[in-house]
Amino acid sequence: MPLIDRIQGTIHNLGATAESLAKILLWSRRPSPADLKEDEKRDLVIIANGPSLNRTVAEHRSFLKDKALMAVNFCAVSPMFTDLRPEMYIIADPLFWIVPDKCESLFGALGAKTSWPMRLFMPVKAKGKANWQKLIAGNPNIRVVWYNTTPIEGFRWFTDMVYSKGIGMPRPHNVLIPAIATALRMPFRTIYLAGADHSWLPEIRVTEDNEVLMHQKHFYDAGSSKADTVKREDLSEARLHIILYHMHVAFKAYHILEDYARRHNQRIVNITPGSYIDAFERYHIPDEGRDGIVIQARTGSTRLPAKILKPFAPDGSTILDIIIEKAKRSCPYAVIVLATTDRPADDVLVEVAKRHGIECFRGSEQDVLSRFIGAADRFGLGRIIRVCSDNPFLDTDSFNTLFDVQSRTGADYVGFGFPDGRPTIKSHLGLFAELARTAALRRLNEKSHDKMDHEHVTIGLYTRPDDYRISLIPLPDHLKDRTDIRLTLDTPSDFELLHELYERHRKEEEPSTRSLIELVDSDPRYGSIMKQNIAQNEK
Repeated sequence: MPLIDRIQGTIHNLGATAESLAKILLWSRRPSPADLKEDEKRDLVIIANGPSLNRTVAEHRSFLKDKALMAVNFCAVSPMFTDLRPEMYIIADPLFWIVPDKCESLFGALGAKTSWPMRLFMPVKAKGKANWQKLIAGNPNIRVVWYNTTPIEGFRWFTDMVYSKGIGMPRPHNVLIPAIATALRMPFRTIYLAGADHSWLPEIRVTEDNEVLMHQKHFYDAGSSKADTVKREDLSEARLHIILYHMHVAFKAYHILEDYARRHNQRIVNITPGSYIDAFERYHIPDEGRDGIVIQARTGSTRLPAKILKPFAPDGSTILDIIIEKAKRSCPYAVIVLATTDRPADDVLVEVAKRHGIECFRGSEQDVLSRFIGAADRFGLGRIIRVCSDNPFLDTDSFNTLFDVQSRTGADYVGFGFPDGRPTIKSHLGLFAELARTAALRRLNEKSHDKMDHEHVTIGLYTRPDDYRISLIPLPDHLKDRTDIRLTLDTPSDFELLHELYERHRKEEEPSTRSLIELVDSDPRYGSIMKQNIAQNEK
């Protein structure tokens, strides 16, 4: 670092340290001891207010059950409060004791609902306010713990000392900062953040009257909340520069807390799917259940009946035989299920599954979504790769990519996509499968009565990016613009063309999707037939 920068940094830290000392003398008081007697091997989950918390709690109950919980702000007004029974609760925003309605709602709920021992962490500046204290005074289960929200900056040795003693903390512009700072004073080795969405930026707009509106969604009002003005501590409306500045301060504070935690051998881990916080280690809670490959199959095709059972390869193997064996080779660790209908005509498919040594599940012919969920429940599947049984050139090597991307992103739906954002399942390409989390399919099944959602399984996920997290893998260059390719089977014309391509392609030394596309492009007749079949068969 250049000398001039070091000098400027020293001068800045001197001023910040001096200013912080003055703030401590004016505002800080002796905090309650951080004497929570916990096994150091136990972890803490801070359950923040973001809308993703509903999903985390619903789908990962076993992850939460052996950990200490700290709730924040308005959690007490929701059913989740008595469901989770948090051992700790923290309030930071003065509006909760300044605004009568907020005060009555929050502290009234705390006083009435808390039937288990709980520590309520309150800022020392709320000590002289009797309104909220009266509302919880009659509940012996609540023990108030005082902490300081004094904003501190300066030399690292100084801030470390102040943070560890609870005299102050990084600038607390939202409740998550005091929650983390307080948790770091206790013997938790790992502090997980759930519901820390912080996805405010896309939710801000300025009206033609220069009114700044911000849609702050919470887990308890995600379906009913609406954009509103942001109130400052004096109840005036915050202007845009104030809102953005507070965001800047909050996101900066997270980096300060991360640095402090790392140097004190503690971990802060963000388990919030889609969180905007960029300071902390990310972790996606694994789905409970095994990985599965579910092959959707039936014999009742109207355009080409029993198409998947027609001899296709030189040895007499059918397209279904080919797909099953390729899937077994690509993902030997996964449970492979042939999901067919309960119609007598599909009894033959049960025998196919037995011959290949894979599982079979039978369900509704029309409600394919419920059939998939039934298969997942029967065989304990947490993640499902959905395979259509009429794609003889299916790239099963890409299955592991789907699983890997889901593990990294925590997405509800993972598929391959064109540059325009359309998943390949909506095309005639026929080369790629798609992945869905069972929990997301189950949620869709409960919420949607749309016939299309139940017939097409995943369409209700990738067409609702506001409700489900979608991750599309870009196609390789040789495929990204190839909406003119049709390698899926519906009609006799498709069968003849694909059979011929299969015969020629299998003879190549190293057959691949690239060499297959090159083969298609080598003969104008293939392109002409595909163009005609695409026009006649909508997707």
